[in-house]
Amino acid sequence: MDTTKGITIRGFENNDASNVSQLIIDNLMLVNSRDYGEEAARQLARFYSPQLLLEYAQNGNIYVAVKHSMIIGTAALDQDRVRN
Repeated sequence: MDTTKGITIRGFENNDASNVSQLIIDNLMLVNSRDYGEEAARQLARFYSPQLLLEYAQNGNIYVAVKHSMIIGTAALDQDRVRN
């Protein structure tokens, strides 16, 4: 666990799945939809349901950034690639 300026980086826990899913989907719809369109962002969002995140967590390393008990970011390591 690393703490920098009140932000803690820690491993994903099963009870994080809903919050991480919502964070990713919110960002897809707010940011990515501007570049790729709302329909493409909606299609991509299907891959980030809480259930699928739990499956991904079993096969990889997912991390969350937490500030004041709120998850504010996430990233995953997939072999030698960072996925965010």
